[in-house]
Amino acid sequence: MRRSVLPGLCFVGMLVMATVPGSAQKIVLSIDGNWWDSNGQGLGFASRVNGPCVFGDGGLLQVADAGTKAAETFTYDKMTSACPSSCTARPSGVPASAHCHDATVPAAATGVVRASLLPDINLRPIIDLLFRRPQMYIVAAARGLEDEPLEAVLSLDGSEVDVSAALQPLPTATYLWTLDPVDGGMGGGTSGKVSWQPSQPSKVRMPGVAPGLYRLTVAVEGGESEGSQAWALLSSPAQYPADTKEFRQAVEITQSWGERVDTSGKRALLRATLRSLADRDAGK
Repeated sequence: MRRSVLPGLCFVGMLVMATVPGSAQKIVLSIDGNWWDSNGQGLGFASRVNGPCVFGDGGLLQVADAGTKAAETFTYDKMTSACPSSCTARPSGVPASAHCHDATVPAAATGVVRASLLPDINLRPIIDLLFRRPQMYIVAAARGLEDEPLEAVLSLDGSEVDVSAALQPLPTATYLWTLDPVDGGMGGGTSGKVSWQPSQPSKVRMPGVAPGLYRLTVAVEGGESEGSQAWALLSSPAQYPADTKEFRQAVEITQSWGERVDTSGKRALLRATLRSLADRDAGK
């Protein structure tokens, strides 16, 4: 299936999971060009990958192993039409021009030893969220700030929110911000401005805001660029330590992937992680 093209969207990160022989569970993180699994099923946004091989007719496929948390990129130009022994036959419907590759993602080759040793994070419920509502987690192409805010867990203490974790990549400036519920139903959005200095705590007052999952949009005060957006989980003092610990583990996993996964794919996983934490905090 060709690269997803939606207005205002960048090269879309996609995450899907399937069981293959052994214990590996493969996750497609990004796709460009036409790709199929071992059953001849075309791969597209939020589709499952079955079997031990992948077939490509151009572009690239970025895959991670949900068990080892390793990642790999399969590139059409670096593959051949000759299938490895793990692929017994070319499925019906896969063109002869498609190249073939074993879909194994070796942990040693991706340098993810640290990530694979993380004991607590469970990717399965996170991936399930992506399956159910994949388009919710699409990351739009940046058209605002050169440096974008980060997906983050933010401490909500009374009416004060420390937004520094989300603003870390941004240079010193005064920013206008808006906060809107991802799902609605938690009251209307709120807005304000913040004087930001990197690596410094930055608390803003948000009267009436409840814990939950929000879209945080920031723009330079007086600037001409559009605002840039990230997701933020506002976490109560009771939930904040556990939420930050688990989210940090997800961040470390995405960092360990390096260039084997594009930025939009990493952010999609982090957004689904925040959704999972928000649902847990809400008792869902």
